[in-house]
Amino acid sequence: MTEERFLWFKARDKTPVRQIKSFYRSHYDDSALKVTLNVHQQQVDDSKFLADLDSFHDRFIVFTTQSPLPAPPAPLPSSQLFVPEYRPNLMLGLSSAPSYSDESGTSRRTIGSASHTQSTSTASVLLGGNESRTVVHTALKELLTERSPERLEYAVQKGLATLKEIEQHLYTLSKDPDARKWLVTVAEVREMASKNRTVIGVAGNTGAGKSSVINAVLEEERLVPTNCMRACTAVVTEMCYNESNDPSSPYRAEIEFVQPDDWRRELAILFEEVFDGAGSINKDVHNSESIAGVAYAKMRAVYHNHTREMLQSSNINQLMATKSVIDVLGTVKRISSGDCASFYQRLQHYVDSKQKPGSDQHVKNAQKRELELWPLIKVVRIYTKAEALSTGAVLVDLPGVHDSNAARAAVADSYMKECTGLWIVAPITRAVDDKAAKNLLGNSFKRQLKYDGTYSAVTFICSKTDDISRTEAIDSLHLDTRMAGLLGERSEIDRSKLEINEEHARLRNDRESNDDEMHKYEEQIDHLDDELSNISIGNMPYDTGAPNNKRKHAIEAEEASLTDGVPLTAQQKHDKIESLKQLKRTARQNGRRLRERMEQFQRQLVDLEARKVEVDASLDAFCIEGRNEWSRARIREDFAEGIKELDQENAAQENPEEFDPNHDVRDYENVARSLPVFCVSSRAYQKLSGRLQHDGEVVGFSSKSQTEIPQLQAHCRKLTEGGRQAGCTRFLNRLNQLLTSLSLWASDDMSDSSVDSQQRISFKSSLAKNLLQFERGLEVGVDQTMDDVVEILEAQLFGEFAAAANAAASAADSTVSSWGAPMENGGLFWATYKATVRRKGIFAGSSGTRNFNVELTDPLYKGLSTPWDQAFHRRLPAVIQSFSIGAVTTLRQFHDAVESDCKEYGLGVSRIARLEDNIIVFETAFEELSKAMTINVNEAQREINREFTPSVASAMDPVYTVCGAENGRGSFQRMKQHMATHIATHQSSMFEDATTMVRNNINSMCEQARRTMHGRVHHVQEAISRDYLTILGDEHSKNRAVSNVEKTARRDIEDVINESEVSFREALECDLDQLASVGGKRSDIDREDTSAPLI
Repeated sequence: MTEERFLWFKARDKTPVRQIKSFYRSHYDDSALKVTLNVHQQQVDDSKFLADLDSFHDRFIVFTTQSPLPAPPAPLPSSQLFVPEYRPNLMLGLSSAPSYSDESGTSRRTIGSASHTQSTSTASVLLGGNESRTVVHTALKELLTERSPERLEYAVQKGLATLKEIEQHLYTLSKDPDARKWLVTVAEVREMASKNRTVIGVAGNTGAGKSSVINAVLEEERLVPTNCMRACTAVVTEMCYNESNDPSSPYRAEIEFVQPDDWRRELAILFEEVFDGAGSINKDVHNSESIAGVAYAKMRAVYHNHTREMLQSSNINQLMATKSVIDVLGTVKRISSGDCASFYQRLQHYVDSKQKPGSDQHVKNAQKRELELWPLIKVVRIYTKAEALSTGAVLVDLPGVHDSNAARAAVADSYMKECTGLWIVAPITRAVDDKAAKNLLGNSFKRQLKYDGTYSAVTFICSKTDDISRTEAIDSLHLDTRMAGLLGERSEIDRSKLEINEEHARLRNDRESNDDEMHKYEEQIDHLDDELSNISIGNMPYDTGAPNNKRKHAIEAEEASLTDGVPLTAQQKHDKIESLKQLKRTARQNGRRLRERMEQFQRQLVDLEARKVEVDASLDAFCIEGRNEWSRARIREDFAEGIKELDQENAAQENPEEFDPNHDVRDYENVARSLPVFCVSSRAYQKLSGRLQHDGEVVGFSSKSQTEIPQLQAHCRKLTEGGRQAGCTRFLNRLNQLLTSLSLWASDDMSDSSVDSQQRISFKSSLAKNLLQFERGLEVGVDQTMDDVVEILEAQLFGEFAAAANAAASAADSTVSSWGAPMENGGLFWATYKATVRRKGIFAGSSGTRNFNVELTDPLYKGLSTPWDQAFHRRLPAVIQSFSIGAVTTLRQFHDAVESDCKEYGLGVSRIARLEDNIIVFETAFEELSKAMTINVNEAQREINREFTPSVASAMDPVYTVCGAENGRGSFQRMKQHMATHIATHQSSMFEDATTMVRNNINSMCEQARRTMHGRVHHVQEAISRDYLTILGDEHSKNRAVSNVEKTARRDIEDVINESEVSFREALECDLDQLASVGGKRSDIDREDTSAPLI
């Protein structure tokens, strides 16, 4: 028996037949299903558009497998989920109304059914009819559970295209208030499709190979700016994907300069360090490593036309007025290029230092110096087409958060707060020995990770894995047993080479002796030939020009031994010559054999040497891999151990009586396992990629994967997946909500003749009451959630502030004393001390970075790290997320109440069924709202948890000023006394003030979060209210004549929404590998301007 199947499909004039067929197949999940479309019993070609069909009218398409049946006596209703309960009659000719089967006709199946018994379907055009034309939208809902970022991004492209079409139709209703509101909503949803940035900070000490690693990841030989002195090590460099399609500018950069006030502050410090108390230039300026030398280099770089005398006679205002400086301060310079080499050179013009400090020591006139801008640079942003950045990753080369330049230090710190990932780079030769993962940038850095909740964001990169000593690796890693085969083969090669060389040497000696014999035979033959020639012309045998005495005696001795001293006759000499020639031939043959054997040995030596190179490469690769795996394991253990020590330190300080060192706060084995560690060789990768042509070969690597750079590139892309998934899902969920609401609005027929006015009034009153109750329920939920948040902060965190402040105050005296202690006891050199107070407690010198403010607040951070972590990263997220559960319960109660009214008053029964399906959309909206609020709170606390130190720095500012003004004999002692007196006076109040300020800021954050949450909840509530008010129909339109333009626009919008199901189905079912090959790059739809002019 043939099973009948229907699908109502509403299409537009420009819809091709091919698309209709595709839609039909997708709904029945059968790509092989044969589908034909017939008009007047004639099959229509796939390339045709519905506008080409003469019978096209009202755009109702029905697919069926059966012949037409008689029409029922009256029109019958339809619903969203099912096709009509009665079978439509497919007209063989034109008519003004459809025909239906009677109630005993074949029962209908749901649209989503995949069962069928007949492989061929036909389609005909149905003319007229007022049934619901809404297509069931399942593809978009299914996409909301998709995890592939490539598929989701493809769906976002489809969604943006749908929004653009909807927007165009809404603009035809420029005077309609509803349309204007919808336009605002469409714009808001479109903005949600913006690409997420995944910021990855790259940190590491000088010489760690950061720039080389970044260049390799970006597939460039030289892109990240470098500098022989110090310029680029002080500049934050950001690498982003270049979204521009301009073929002439695949490489772009923005160089942002510091603001005038920032440079004025730094210039004041430079003046103090370059000039002594008498106003003369400090004698240390020509020592490039001294504080004065560094300061002088900066001044001479910027004020290149100033001689020493001119600088000495200038003041800050005069230098600030220099035109070349005014022209760049506070500006952003942009450069672009079509190739990397020229781009790099142009970029170096800004960041490179062309003059080393002290190099103009004996130069009075420095007119030939060039302006150098590196001291004035705040941040460099580079845009490139690197595949590793194509999915939204942003690599930031961080010079350190304690730059001596305050503006750059602020930039570095702001990036640290924004970082989704943090890459730590250290040379593999030092990474384990220095316990870099455990002692990474000190405890304060690890503690900051805990405050930010970013332990899991850390990735460790061991660089320079090609730098290896095979002997040391074999001994230290005990690889001799595992490498016994290769080591044995190499020893055998060496032994064989030795034997062959020895045999080759013997053969060489034999060949030399053989050559001597041949030479002797040739001389004897020549001598005898000469004698025979003399005889033939009548001369005596001994009258010829005889050979030299030595040769003559040798020949005569030979002849005497053969003739017993009797002179040879001519015949004997002929015979002798023949004999010697035979001996010569034999010697020649013997020499040839010796030469062939020597050449054979030489070939064997070449083969052995080639094999030795292969074995050495394998040994190096084995050693590199062995060291990589050993280092990876040790680094993970060290990292987990560092976290454990920090946890135990906090636990012991928080509750000494209850502290149990055998109790683990967290699973440290899991902490170790979860740390991504990459052991990379950027040099080997560059060589295998055909770059670094002037460098020698790198042994131990036969493929790019062995360098682990490809794995690091993949890791870089993978870090973006979470943000991409979340961003796309938020957009698609909001789009789903919008399309559902728009569909309800667009499909409103503005009439309901079956309900009298009194029933409508009663229903409207009840609906208003339910809406108000729903709104108040959500408001109560928000307030209760935020009250719980405040309560947790009071109990979990604020109660610990006093103890932490007291601990910091108690430690302040010893901390300050340590700065002025003798150098052998860890104290500072007087010049370093003074440079630090001049810079408000922060100085990065040749001996490292010191931050007095951080050192003072470190005990406070210690005391609060655990309660802060528990409050913000464990308790608050759960509380905020619980709001969505209560909100959904409130929504369902509201829906049930409205549904009951619909049944009671007989109004909007079909619409309430559609709205029930839409509840899941708003459930997701509430869940996304809770997630967004959790993210907002976390971002805010990242800002606030850094405010303890600035508060203490502000309290220390007066003493820094006093100390910085000290000069002359005894100034160091006076600075230490000023510091001790200030701490003794303010040590209690400064930390109490810091905690009070942070507490106030947290409370302000909570109030702001409450207001934001109320606003966002109200926004969702308004959307829900708007949808439920459609049950009443368009009250505004009922009081006026609806124009044909408005009817057409609404109908067209409904068409777009229905047709979007095909687009989303395509996104859901398209080949994932093909999408992945695109790399998730931003599409043309993302880049084009999808906005329309405002009404």
